[in-house]
Amino acid sequence: MKNTASDRTGLSRLEISFSFKPKNRRKSDNHPYEVHRTIKPGNPPRVSKLMALAIRFDGLVRRGDVRDDKPARIPISAIVWQGIDAVRLSGQTNMLDRPVVARLAGELGYPDAARWIEEHPKEYAEGVFRGFVVDPQGGKS
Repeated sequence: MKNTASDRTGLSRLEISFSFKPKNRRKSDNHPYEVHRTIKPGNPPRVSKLMALAIRFDGLVRRGDVRDDKPARIPISAIVWQGIDAVRLSGQTNMLDRPVVARLAGELGYPDAARWIEEHPKEYAEGVFRGFVVDPQGGKS
């Protein structure tokens, strides 16, 4: 370690040097069980095969040959979303605890959201897992 004097800029420079030797590093010459693997022509690595499959599948989805099964988000009105989001941001409960979420939405000043959560338990659960989308037409009320 060497500390050099200031070079008239008001800054000092500190130089540190060290050597690093990894522990438990085996040389290939000394390890009898090490297999020297080479990629033979016509035998691509597994990751290459998976990438090719993913690219092909993406093309099939884009052409419409295969339907994308991505789960659709649950449409809700803006006021219901505001209530659900207020409960989420408060951090007072797990969003999977539907009765508590409904109670907190009412306590936080969102009675419409509390009523929707109570009246639509299936849609609420699906929305928690798939996501919600604010529907300009009001969603499912």
